[in-house]
Amino acid sequence: MRIHDVLKARGIPWVLVLYPYGIQVGPEQWAQGRGVFGFERGRVYDDPRPFARIEAFAMAHGIPVINAHPAFLAARDQPLFFRATDISPRPGTGWPPAS
Repeated sequence: MRIHDVLKARGIPWVLVLYPYGIQVGPEQWAQGRGVFGFERGRVYDDPRPFARIEAFAMAHGIPVINAHPAFLAARDQPLFFRATDISPRPGTGWPPAS
């Protein structure tokens, strides 16, 4: 909440964006990296409740929020930008944005 208060006090708009890890989207996303952290190969951990909880919290506190989880799930059969061995987004996709 502190960041929200600081930014609001300074008149700086911001939006909380929720996006999933590959394991929360499709069975082949982050395929090789799953075993390193004990996640089952081919299983999708797509429970929407963690996203819904954070989204509800943000909305209750007047924090603008975009929950990208449903959009990622809708595109789960597309080549998304998750690396095979790393939980981070894939380079060359425009994410993360250049600083």
